[in-house]
Amino acid sequence: MPVYLCIHLTTVLNNSKDELHKFIQVMILPCKSISTFRAVVSTYKYSIFPALAFLVWLITSTCLTFYALVQFSMTREIEYFNDELQKASEDKKLKDANVFSKFSFRQKELFKLVVKTNESLSSYARIAPLVCFFSIINIIYSLSFFTHVPLPYAISLIALLLNILGWTVLTLIPACKVQHQLTATAKILMESNEFESAEPKVFQTYRVMVDRSLKNDTRIFVLNAFGIDTTNFNVAMF
Repeated sequence: MPVYLCIHLTTVLNNSKDELHKFIQVMILPCKSISTFRAVVSTYKYSIFPALAFLVWLITSTCLTFYALVQFSMTREIEYFNDELQKASEDKKLKDANVFSKFSFRQKELFKLVVKTNESLSSYARIAPLVCFFSIINIIYSLSFFTHVPLPYAISLIALLLNILGWTVLTLIPACKVQHQLTATAKILMESNEFESAEPKVFQTYRVMVDRSLKNDTRIFVLNAFGIDTTNFNVAMF
């Protein structure tokens, strides 16, 4: 088709100017009208976008609210357990095998609770941090053309950036607090002086609780690759 147009245009240029004007009217103007027609977007598409945006905001906000509440609730339960363990250590009650075995049983149940809960919450937390970081990169890239971006649009991008930063923190911090409290149990036990001359049964329970606290991995993994804990959170925010 382009070759045919070039041959036809050459033939026209060899003839009069009137034929050239006719060629422009027949070939060029319809192409211009077609491109103009394609550039027009139906009004209803612009009206659908705010509705879809509100729907996405409602769903994600609801998911984030439930996610944060459940994680903070688990953090509070484990923190209560650690406070009671610390008080029992200060009162020299952990040498009692019956008392210490009850703490071991409660710790085991808390770990089961965290594992079971994270299996449900991971459907959100496995993907959400990645989407948030991609959004932050996209917004920063768009703001790099600040001189060419209209001011209202730039203000909207900055507001969206702050919103996504808060979203990222609320997604990662609750899970980090759970992991911090789980490992804090081992710190309380290792700082206690009661187990240096404890009975073999008590010392065995002590080792089980410490190993469970330090080696039992209950983290949520983003894309099954990056575990959510305090160390990885600091690296991601840096």
